[in-house]
Formats: sequence, C-alpha cells, structure tokens
Amino acid sequence: MKKISALFLSFVAVLAIFTSCTPVAEAPEISVTPEKDTVWYTPAKAGAEVTFSVEITPDVNNSATLMTFNVYEGSITNDVFYSEDLGGSSSSKTITYKYTVPTTITADSTITLVFEGVDDGSRSKSIEAKIYLMVEEVTVTVLSFNDITCQGDGNTLAAPNTNMINAQTGVVYSADHTPAVDIDLAYLYHGAWSNFIASPDAAGLVTVYDLGGVTYSTTGKNTTHIQLITSITSLDQVTVEFLQGLTITDDHIAGSVANGIGTQISVGDFVAFETADGYKGVFEVKFVDTAKALTTIMECDMRVLSEASSGK
Repeated sequence: MKKISALFLSFVAVLAIFTSCTPVAEAPEISVTPEKDTVWYTPAKAGAEVTFSVEITPDVNNSATLMTFNVYEGSITNDVFYSEDLGGSSSSKTITYKYTVPTTITADSTITLVFEGVDDGSRSKSIEAKIYLMVEEVTVTVLSFNDITCQGDGNTLAAPNTNMINAQTGVVYSADHTPAVDIDLAYLYHGAWSNFIASPDAAGLVTVYDLGGVTYSTTGKNTTHIQLITSITSLDQVTVEFLQGLTITDDHIAGSVANGIGTQISVGDFVAFETADGYKGVFEVKFVDTAKALTTIMECDMRVLSEASSGK
C-alpha cells in the first residue's frame, strides 16, 4: 500500500512539473502613433479626419495569432466603435485607422479613443492612457474687400483686362488666368444687355467674347450662383447671421438678361452669390461705365463669409 502511494505521489509530482513548464501565451503588445497622451489641435471643423497608425504584435514565441483590432470611444467598457478582423496573423500587423470627428462635436471638447488588440486565446491588451483630439472653435467672420475695380474688355482675355473676381480674396484676374478655379465672378459689358455679372461657366460669356472675335471656354470654370437682392440697403447690414441664412435660389432673378448671359447690374445694386466651394457673399455696385464701349469699368465693395458653407 505504501509503494502504491509513493508511486502515485511521484506521478503527481512529475505531472505538476510538466504542467508548470507548459508555456502560456501573453496578450499581444500594442502601440500607436501619435503616441498616447498626444493632444491634437485641428483648425478643421467637425468632419475633420485624423489618421492613427496602430501596431499589434502577438506572442510569436508561444504561437499566438492576432484575431481582432477594436476601437472604443471614451472607455473600453463602452460598446466597440470599430472592429477589424486580423485573420489569425502570426506576425505583427500595422493598422491605419482614420477617425472622423463627428458633426455633433462641440468646440474645445475632448474625444478619447482606446485601441485594443485581441489574439486567438481571447487575450487582449489596450492603451488605457487614451488619445485625445481637441477641436478648436472656428470663428466665422465677415471679410471686407473694398474698391474692387474690374475692367471688362470683350476683345481680349488677357491683361490688362481684369474682369474676373476671386470671392475669397477680392483679387481681380484676367479671363485667361490659371488656375481657373481662382475665379468666382465674371464681369462684362454687352451692347444689348449693358453691364452684367455672371458665373465663370456661363455659356453666355462665350457668346459675348465671340462678338469680339475672342474664344472663351467654360471648361474647368467654377459655377457661382448669383442673385440680385433688395432686402438690404447697406453693406453694414451684411452680418455673419445674414450671410449664413442667405439662400441663393436662382442665377437669374431680378434684372436678368437674355440667353443665360448673367445678371444685369447698375449702381446701387446688391448682388448676392454663393461660390462653387460654398462661400457666401454680397457685393454692392459702386460704379459702372455707361459709355457703352468695349472696354468698361465696374467698381464694387464686397462682403464674404470667412468660412464656407456646404457648397453647391
């Protein structure tokens, strides 16, 4: 009986030694760039995209493989915000993760992201220290550009004919300026329709320039929506709230001219516009040449929002 007990105890001891030597895989290692505790400040508004590079490494010495990459917002106790299948990889994986700032974000708030790697044994490791994204408030203002002078010559596209306006800077260009996307508003004169303002891609511009023996192309030109308005009597009334609430419903409302040429203008008119990339503004016509010559002059003062809206 004593021999059986001794043999049993010896077997248990050997088994215990064998079991204690069996390797146990560790949870995967995980790192992220930008590093944890990095604070990101972006001048972009909600909808900005921030890219993170996450590296996850399994315990290859103990044959562990990678199964899942998870992202949590706020805390790892929350529901998984994003998950990616790592396919049982036996080597390190680098994941490029792009996070889009939600439209509900408020200025100067913090978004906390937690990254987690999970292996085939459901072992996991996460970066608990979090990564922060702080969104700075964007202050929208009304930009003022005064004494903008356009010279409209239907006989040439080149300087000194400067009849094309950039709405975000108030700078004037010749009609042959490149890149064409710099141009938001076109001013010209036609004997039948007098002074007019048009979108750079208006087919009527081709007609007017053709009368002067010049070929104008609308290819690659911006589409700007234009409308005469009578709701204001001074540019002092053009506030951020006014422009943000402005809806340009048609290119040719009051004072429109035939054949889709553009919107006819005269001194004292207020012309509202929205550019192709969503900048809203109003300009007041201060002077127009009434000599009915090919080379004409238009002067205006302009107010434009510093930030684009949704665009067209």
